[in-house]
Amino acid sequence: MTEYIHSYRRFPLWAVLLLTIPAGLCAWGVSAAGYVDTLAATPLFALLAYGLAVGYVNRASVRVTPEGVAAVFGPLPCGVRPEWVAREEISRVYLRYVSVTGKSGLAPYWAAGVEHTDGRWIDLSDPLLAPEAARETAQEIALALAWQEPIALLRGQPPVPDRALLSPLLLWGCMVAAAFLWGIYVELTSRR
Repeated sequence: MTEYIHSYRRFPLWAVLLLTIPAGLCAWGVSAAGYVDTLAATPLFALLAYGLAVGYVNRASVRVTPEGVAAVFGPLPCGVRPEWVAREEISRVYLRYVSVTGKSGLAPYWAAGVEHTDGRWIDLSDPLLAPEAARETAQEIALALAWQEPIALLRGQPPVPDRALLSPLLLWGCMVAAAFLWGIYVELTSRR
């Protein structure tokens, strides 16, 4: 029985470290000014600290067996649900070329994953993989699933909008709004 197990950082560590620098400078500035208690009591700072902890600690883990595919993002909760796709619900294993156009130009990458029978594409590979490594990952996924059909070569973005992303964005948006409202409430009640 063959299985494929892989774990990777969802966000590059250098990006999380760059986000830590402004938070550290703000914390140092507030503590140097003598407002340490104010900083620790700020819900927005607590939210930022938790977000950095999620970036440092959480990893995406993939486990592919002949029974199906399991994808988990954790261990700290952040609104991303674990996903299980049974072998019967997989329509194909794919390798896809993705080109993302941004302000700095074209940023292409390759992704390996499976397509659900309802049309959802589930990327299972690290988004920072080299093309050859993504191809090998697709082959290992197909081998672990005992997939008989050839690996499909796809291009572009998933045809069905990813609604799973809405849940964490909504959760984090509500938390930021609650932190701002709490800060306004504390400001209004402390000035009286």
